[in-house]
Amino acid sequence: MEAAISQPAAGPSPQAAPRHNEGHGRRLTVAFEALEAFPALAESRNRVLRVVREDRASVGEVVAAVESDVALVITVLRIANRTAQRKKGKIASIPEAVEILSPEGVETLAARTATFDFFERTPGWDVMPERFRLHAVATQAAADRLAREL
Repeated sequence: MEAAISQPAAGPSPQAAPRHNEGHGRRLTVAFEALEAFPALAESRNRVLRVVREDRASVGEVVAAVESDVALVITVLRIANRTAQRKKGKIASIPEAVEILSPEGVETLAARTATFDFFERTPGWDVMPERFRLHAVATQAAADRLAREL
């Protein structure tokens, strides 16, 4: 009887095999990239531009205008965190981000932000922006009510 010669198993090598969570990480990365490219509602962007171009616009007014749109919030926070020269923590609030960027910086960001009209149908987004915004508005209203009740 001859001794069996061990041969490598057929199929991908262990080095080429994907790690168990690589697919999930890729999907998460794609989801974050999609959020960063999310267009702002044209009316919200125009409101921010009107507020920051006023002679005596307060930081509170700029913050309220930015917070009216999820895409503007994402953009302002992302850019504020990229430009912040802080060593402690990340910028997690719009008031803090507006303070770092200045109203002029917010104006520049808003002017460059991709927008869509509420009634516009674009091939890439279809119905998603409207549904996401309706959910965001409903969530904000619920959070406000909870804050008042508690």
